[in-house]
Amino acid sequence: AANKAGEVYLLTPSGHDLTILSRFKIPGAVTRTPVYVDGVLYCTTKEGGIYAVDTGLMENGDLQSLKPKILWQRKMKKGILTEPIATGKILITATLGGLYAFEAYHQDKDNVHIGKPLWGKAIDGGVVSSPRIQGGTIYIGSESDHLFAFEYGGSSVNQAWSYETSGGVRVKPFVSEESE
Repeated sequence: AANKAGEVYLLTPSGHDLTILSRFKIPGAVTRTPVYVDGVLYCTTKEGGIYAVDTGLMENGDLQSLKPKILWQRKMKKGILTEPIATGKILITATLGGLYAFEAYHQDKDNVHIGKPLWGKAIDGGVVSSPRIQGGTIYIGSESDHLFAFEYGGSSVNQAWSYETSGGVRVKPFVSEESE
C-alpha cells in the first residue's frame, strides 16, 4: 500500500488482519499502484519521481526485520500520473510528456547500467493513461485524442500506428488476446 504522502507499506495477511512488515517514505505523492518484480518495488510519484526499492523480501528469511533500500531513482521533467510496467529487465513509465524505459535488471549486482535511461518517446498532449504491453507492443493513450501503438525491443521503440479518437484517452488500453 502507498499514499499521497509518499508512505509505502509492505503488508502481509495475518488471520483477519494485516501485519506491517516494513514501511518507508519516498519524496512525493504515490498516486498509482506500484509494481513488484523479484523483490523490487517500483514506485512513481505525481511530481515525476521514479524509485526502485529493494524490499528485502527475496533475500531475507526473517520477514520481521526487513530494511528496504532504494536501488535507484530518477527525477523526470514532468509529473507521472500512470502505473509503471516492469518486465524484469526494463521499467517502462509514462510521464505527462511521453513514454520512457530504464534498465532494471537487478539480478546482476554488478550491473552498472541499472536505472539508466534506455529510450524516450515524446507524446503530444500529455499522458494520463497507463501503458499496456502485449506481444512486443506498448499501447498508450494521450490527452491529444490519440491511441498509440509502439513496437519495442527493449533498447529501442518505434511508433507502429496511432488512432484518432473523439476525446482524450485517459484509461489503460484493453488489448484482446484473440487474433483474427
